[in-house]
Amino acid sequence: MASAYALGVLTVINTFNFFDRGLLALLLPLIKAEFQVSDTTLGVVNSLFLVSAILGVPVAALGDRWNRRNLIAISLVIWSLATSLTGFASSIMMLAVFRLLMSAGEAGGVPPSNSMLADIFPRTSRPLALSIFTSGASISLILYAPIIGWIADHHGWRAGFITAGLPGLVLAVVFMLTVKEPARGAADAGAGEGRPVPPVPFWPAIGFLLKSRTYLLLVIGSSGMSCINYGGGAWTATFFVRVHDFSLTQVGAFIQPLRGIISLTGIVLAGLLVSKIAQKEERWRVWVPALTCLTFVPFEVLFLFADPLPLWLTGFMIASVFSLMYQGAVYSAMMEVSAPGTRGVAMAALLLVSTIVGQVVGSIGIGVLNDLLTPAFGELAIRYSMGLVLISAALTGSVCYGLSSRFLVADARRAQALAQGA
Repeated sequence: MASAYALGVLTVINTFNFFDRGLLALLLPLIKAEFQVSDTTLGVVNSLFLVSAILGVPVAALGDRWNRRNLIAISLVIWSLATSLTGFASSIMMLAVFRLLMSAGEAGGVPPSNSMLADIFPRTSRPLALSIFTSGASISLILYAPIIGWIADHHGWRAGFITAGLPGLVLAVVFMLTVKEPARGAADAGAGEGRPVPPVPFWPAIGFLLKSRTYLLLVIGSSGMSCINYGGGAWTATFFVRVHDFSLTQVGAFIQPLRGIISLTGIVLAGLLVSKIAQKEERWRVWVPALTCLTFVPFEVLFLFADPLPLWLTGFMIASVFSLMYQGAVYSAMMEVSAPGTRGVAMAALLLVSTIVGQVVGSIGIGVLNDLLTPAFGELAIRYSMGLVLISAALTGSVCYGLSSRFLVADARRAQALAQGA
């Protein structure tokens, strides 16, 4: 029960992590109208979240040595306050400052959470646990987007930010009082199960990870898929406003919850599937992501370029199933090829590279392409911008995850040897 409760609370925290960082994307049309700035500028401001990934590496190194529960709680307080303060921004520059502060706070969210869960759940159930944790992004679209979309349409985008940040302050207190810090390596059979495993010093940990071909391919593949997460996340609401004449209330009340429900289903199904079949064949941890990324491509094309509602809605729904299915399996594979004392740094380094690529190529890249293509295509330019970036990203992810299957088993044994002190 304690493990299920810890997973539940960490997942709720993750819902706020994803929603607070993505809130700017939902409210972009209203912010653009007030501040009268270009899509490129908005893309740059949205991409400031990459500061979270940069700070995530030293913060994760701290988490591999310090109490991860306390680190997550402190981070939650910082990013929740910053989210609410964004509602008081009087200029695009001030909004950027609060975006930076929120990003700095979120640096202590995902890496130590994944590290904690890897020490709570054994490797057989780890893919499902990490998939449930990853589903925070989808859950946030289901629960929070309708509320904030309605608030923004009726009371302005500022009220949306102020409202979104407040629950995290209460949640931080609950988390501190009710969840315990697990011993490192406690859930790793054959790697000191039941006794703490000491952390690996930062630079030796980095050196160990750089020699893992599986890890490097997972980083490259996740960088490609990050363009979908950040680029698609930043511009999908704007896509519906420009191409299909939706209001923010409609996007928040119908489109985002629909994507959340469907992607949540895909995430959990992938976690259940991998937890079962990976017990017989480890390489399914990366084969499943490779296949889901590839399947995403034709349906995303249908969503972006079809005009009849039945066609684009079908594409949207099926693409949503596969858009995030890869994450839980990929993260579980990453935990396999990184020893217990290196997992926080491994996760943070992956997030650093993938976030930089996702923000620059995804969020900023789509914004720049929008401005470049608007003279030729008008409001429909966003179709071509998103298509070029998102389809290329999914194909990159599929290829890299598929290639990583060649090295997964050997790199997992290498990580286990390090944990055993070999």
